[in-house]
Amino acid sequence: AVMNKGVPEFTSRVVVGKARDHRTPEFSDEMTHMVVNPSWYVPTSIKEKEIMPKVANDPDYLAKRGMRMLSNGRIVQRPGRGNALGTVKFMFPNQFAIYLHDTPSKRLFKRDVRAYSHGCVRVEKPHEFAEYLLSGQEADPAGYFQSVLRRGRERRVDLAEPLPVHLTYRSAWIDDAGIEQFRGDVYGRDRRIADALSQAGVSILQ
Repeated sequence: AVMNKGVPEFTSRVVVGKARDHRTPEFSDEMTHMVVNPSWYVPTSIKEKEIMPKVANDPDYLAKRGMRMLSNGRIVQRPGRGNALGTVKFMFPNQFAIYLHDTPSKRLFKRDVRAYSHGCVRVEKPHEFAEYLLSGQEADPAGYFQSVLRRGRERRVDLAEPLPVHLTYRSAWIDDAGIEQFRGDVYGRDRRIADALSQAGVSILQ
């Protein structure tokens, strides 16, 4: 959610990192720009563990997915509908290399538990989010974004004012109607905190 003086101005479902080995970290930073029609430079871990074994079985694997191997050994996927980042990514440079992005895998947003990514955060309504971000600096944010998108070429669009970003983990909260909301502790963080408190002699009411 994008909050303005405690009021949500934009909300969207997201998909976060897998619970087993790609958990999305918690941290705060500033969003400085977006990249429309992004290329995807495949992380080394994904290249070695997931892509190269498939290339060994199918020499055309990269070409079928709009990918190519660069002279330095990196794999890059060109912009397009099948790109793993979708049509736009939202950048807040950080030590974890985490960012928000679109995705071609829309079906995952329908699930109640949405921990399927490699750590970055997939946004269900990326175009609407981009237009919201541009509303403070463009007279016609939707028209501007769509014009950049239609060109099909990768382009960086800077935000006139950086947006504070807080990635947090919550399994319980009070919604806008004052109703208690509870979700599964998919990363097991609540359990670890409860265990630490118990070991420290703190009594936890059930």
